[in-house]
Amino acid sequence: MGSRHWTDLWPEGVSALSKQELQSLDESDFRKLASMVARREQKTTGSQNHANRIKRKLKLKRRTEKRIPFSKKALIYRYLDCPNLASIKPTRERDWRPLSKRKSKTSDVDCVNFSFIDDPITTMRTFERIVDAECNSKGFQINFTDNYVLDIGPYLLLGALREKMTPLILGGKISASTKKVLEAVQLRSFLQMGSFGRIKSTDVWPLPMRDRRGAGTSNPSSNIAVQASRVERVGDQTVHSVNGWLQNLEPSEELTKYGATSLKTVVTEALNNAERHGRLGGDGEWVTAGFMARRMAPKNGRMVPVHICNIGLMNLGRHISKTIREAPSSVRDQLERYVARHSGSGVSDETLATVFSLQDGISRVDQSGPSPTGGTGMMDIVEFANAVGVPHGEGLDTRVAIVSGHSYIRFSGPYREGRVTASGRRLQWFNAGNEVKEPPSNEHVMDLPCAFPGTLVTLRFIIDQSDEDESDD
Repeated sequence: MGSRHWTDLWPEGVSALSKQELQSLDESDFRKLASMVARREQKTTGSQNHANRIKRKLKLKRRTEKRIPFSKKALIYRYLDCPNLASIKPTRERDWRPLSKRKSKTSDVDCVNFSFIDDPITTMRTFERIVDAECNSKGFQINFTDNYVLDIGPYLLLGALREKMTPLILGGKISASTKKVLEAVQLRSFLQMGSFGRIKSTDVWPLPMRDRRGAGTSNPSSNIAVQASRVERVGDQTVHSVNGWLQNLEPSEELTKYGATSLKTVVTEALNNAERHGRLGGDGEWVTAGFMARRMAPKNGRMVPVHICNIGLMNLGRHISKTIREAPSSVRDQLERYVARHSGSGVSDETLATVFSLQDGISRVDQSGPSPTGGTGMMDIVEFANAVGVPHGEGLDTRVAIVSGHSYIRFSGPYREGRVTASGRRLQWFNAGNEVKEPPSNEHVMDLPCAFPGTLVTLRFIIDQSDEDESDD
């Protein structure tokens, strides 16, 4: 239909006008038609409110894009300050717009290779797009395009961000395998997703999500026993879940007494650190979850079933590079020398400080004496993953990734674990000679485009015995 003049469409009633007829008018002629119809209705009924409703009805009828069914919660939503969202998008407060002032067009976000373990830069860019859409879009979908959950870590962060995001996510695409993991691990409600219906839990063994939320709201002096018991319970549940994973192998396995004790120690120490260092004055918050999944993977030119395990430990709050600045002067002096020596290596001072903080014996707490007993938590986690995981190749070797603020560090390949020195310390400087005087590899140590709002440790390993390994260890 060609362009028409507004007088050609003068109606006896609004219902006589079709969407196609209204869209045939240019903007100027449509405004004239709507104004004249409103004036007529006002004279006829004597009600200005009625005339305004008729005018709005015409605008809605002419609109070309699909109308978004906003929830009542979305319509009454007002800006909420959120340090976690502001970490991803520092200009959020300035850029956030009320719903009535946003553009009509929706913008979908595709989560491709959604994994800090495999592709940290792309994953952080995805979170940037999510928070940007939360500020500006009238509605958008989040599509999880990967066939499988490659890393539990991004889902833990997304769940934490959803708490204060504008409630405008309109669903999205998600694979059956991803649904299965999120349901089994009890992450679906944390992510504020609708029901998946009946989901078979075959081939997935969960380490269910556990969390301590509401940082700064407890009274540590009166609640120490309760806090300690909660962390202890999570440690015991983690050991129980990992033993359950091992028992599903053929032949079945189980953690030794030493292995079980080591795993519980690793988890409880990590969670205690999250509470102590996550917020100023302590009382930090954390989230943990994991799973084992049976999948087909290539090996030696053929597809074989493997059991892939993933565990994520996340705390929200201060970054590692900030807490280490509170260490004793002897540690800070070493830190400053390391950072100054490698300041031109292609990574920021923040990331260099994070690398330094991972080494055995480096702690915010004073570690006096020649053989420090503290500051070993991160290397303990890395050692556990490499002790339990078996070599596989094909991109499924044991990997441990640390994301903290703008810093990203990955233990894998030639830098998969700390190397023990003559003094018994485990050190990993991420270079060929493992020398503190040499800069770290930019493939394993890098800056992120935006800041993670705390610290995430996420590990992935395979626990099947390799074809070449016939030992009983």
